[in-house]
Amino acid sequence: MKMNRLLLSTVLIVSVSFPVWAAKDAGLPGEFLNFGVGARALGMGRAYTGVADDVDAIYYNPAGLASFRSSQVTFQHSGLPVDGAYQYIGYATPIYSFGSLGLGVINLDSGDVARIDSNNIEIGSFDSRETGYLVSYAQMFKERLALGGTLKMAEKSVDNIKESGFGADLGTLLVVNERVKLGAMFRNAVAPKYDFNTEKEEFPVIFRAGPSVTFLNKHLLTSLDLEKTIGTSQSLRWHFGLEGYVLRNVFLRAGVDKTEITTGLGLRWKSWQFDYAGGFQDLGFINRFAIKFFFGGYSVDIKAFPEVFSPTGLKNKVNFKIHTAHRSRIVNWIMTIRNARNKVIRSFQGYKAPPTHLEWDGRDTKGRIVPAGQYTFRMRITDSKNRSETTPTRSIRVLPPTLFACDAT
Repeated sequence: MKMNRLLLSTVLIVSVSFPVWAAKDAGLPGEFLNFGVGARALGMGRAYTGVADDVDAIYYNPAGLASFRSSQVTFQHSGLPVDGAYQYIGYATPIYSFGSLGLGVINLDSGDVARIDSNNIEIGSFDSRETGYLVSYAQMFKERLALGGTLKMAEKSVDNIKESGFGADLGTLLVVNERVKLGAMFRNAVAPKYDFNTEKEEFPVIFRAGPSVTFLNKHLLTSLDLEKTIGTSQSLRWHFGLEGYVLRNVFLRAGVDKTEITTGLGLRWKSWQFDYAGGFQDLGFINRFAIKFFFGGYSVDIKAFPEVFSPTGLKNKVNFKIHTAHRSRIVNWIMTIRNARNKVIRSFQGYKAPPTHLEWDGRDTKGRIVPAGQYTFRMRITDSKNRSETTPTRSIRVLPPTLFACDAT
């Protein structure tokens, strides 16, 4: 309960203690593609380049698509203060060892805009909208470095006059260790251009980079992004975000950047995730809602419950929960537990599909109780087409009896 109160206090304090920075940089071509998508990321102040661990990586950092294994689809709706809407739909799926693919559509509908004649008299209205179509691909190298890119087409329609342009984004994500990731992205590395009869508009190149770091046994996620528009006099922008969970499927979020203060809430239920973000801006308070659905893919995952235990304490075993969702038949698997020197001290293996649960009593291959300390585990499976997939490396902590006894009381 003490950790839960700490997380709740941290998120709430950040969400109300920062002043509002009202000064905004002047608008540039393609600005609608810089508003941000995904209620989770928006609730964290758009500080997502170093997080990018779900389908919203299509927008924030395409390299992040390589970090997850299930297929995901999402939809977001954001109302705008002046009778408009900002909407986003995305889909991403792993292609096994061939990388990951993502598709997205972003639409800004400004609603009906008043048509004014030379005498400043309203004579009707016209429609204005912009749409971006995104196709992303990412690949993981050596389980730590991911590279990705997004091809995109931007289309602008003003009073039935349409123009479109093509461009590309580039991103990278480095997994430093279990707690730290570093992300970087060039938005519009290949810049789209609108070529209207009266003027030409070229999207600016924008560089974003930043880390994400977890604390409190991954109960608290922090992220920081720095953003610079290349070739303009616009100032350096920054984004900061927090996400903490007090219950396994309930998340609190807060964020701040130069344009708004944000708060957010996330709820997970089975294969669904519901996200909400609220933003305090100069134009008023804006609500954003998003929904995600997780399914299929080439998923294999393993988690430990509890993550801290003692072989001679009250909780003297750890239960590994295993999830697999492969389209091809699994022919063999192996799960290894390693000590701080990366030496395998215990392994489990078998043929066909792995069980849904495994238990470890804290003993090595010779039946000896392992010393207290930090241990890591992961699983590798191989299917009938001789393709292998390895889970992310996760950690558990073994406590000595005296410390665990104190903790239990």
